[in-house]
Amino acid sequence: MTKTLRNNELGILSFGTDSSPYGIAIPPKSKFNLKTYCFKDCTNQMLENENITLFSALPHTHLTGFEVWTKMIRNEVDIGYLFRNKYYDFNYQNNYLLDPRFTIQKGDEFITECSYDTKNRTNFTLGGLGTDKEMCLHFFSYYPRRVGLKACWSMPSIKEYENFMLNLNKSGDVNIKNLYDPYELDLATDELFDQLNANRNKMSLKKKFEKFYNETNVHMMCNEFNEKVYSQLKPKESIKYVDKCGRPDN
Repeated sequence: MTKTLRNNELGILSFGTDSSPYGIAIPPKSKFNLKTYCFKDCTNQMLENENITLFSALPHTHLTGFEVWTKMIRNEVDIGYLFRNKYYDFNYQNNYLLDPRFTIQKGDEFITECSYDTKNRTNFTLGGLGTDKEMCLHFFSYYPRRVGLKACWSMPSIKEYENFMLNLNKSGDVNIKNLYDPYELDLATDELFDQLNANRNKMSLKKKFEKFYNETNVHMMCNEFNEKVYSQLKPKESIKYVDKCGRPDN
């Protein structure tokens, strides 16, 4: 222990989504992209009087994740990656120093994407704590620490998630008797995914899940859950990225 304290205390800010079947449900597929969002309502609230500087990044998924990135959106313009690991490996996780560092200010927004390869899985891969389940998180160390600034996540709109699952029942992708409303859906979640697993290789079902995650409105958690519904971020302008390693960007 030292009596000579540094000028700034560091904090850790995470982007991503809830590690549950509500946040993540991936059918067997060679590439499944999952985007999450942090909206300016959070940075307006948490960075009202002072900017912060990000200096390291730690991406995190479980065994099927193979790429993680986070972009910063400022004034509706995609101004670049905070960090991108195109070759993520669960067995070789690392905390990466950022060069250059990034200054984050009031009004900034963020998009995080995790990509998964679940083609060798026999069932849907759901969000959860075990390594056989999945996560989508991106941790950034920053200074100076802001009390309460710990997480800025997004999750699918509860209403739209419920309607999506109920519509799978109506379309015959699953067949759960007397499943008509969200309360019954909550009670039938395990049975619902058991039946989805029986149809896991149907291409139409895979496309429905991709469409849902690509189009659903979302809730945000800026340290605590917010019932407000947001549209997914669509930057008006984007930068063309050049891969210094020579691998085509996509």
